[in-house]
Amino acid sequence: MMKQILRKILGLAALNYEELLTVLCDCERITSVRPLTYVSDDVRDFLSLTPEMFLREIPKSGVPDIDMVDKEKLSKRAKYIQSVRDQF
Repeated sequence: MMKQILRKILGLAALNYEELLTVLCDCERITSVRPLTYVSDDVRDFLSLTPEMFLREIPKSGVPDIDMVDKEKLSKRAKYIQSVRDQF
């Protein structure tokens, strides 16, 4: 799939490292948001799973005890990593 996307986007273009990195990030985004399951037209259906959902942390799961379990117990390093991730 990635090869096909790159062929469509690049064609015969010659890119430098930064331009190629940007294009690869765009291709990664395209492949990570595609649904893994069928997409229904019914609004009452659940969201379809995408690879991006497995790569990114869901901020709130909707289950109160899971959302509040580790907030006070995080180490300094984990808080630092979280703040770095939040900047993106």
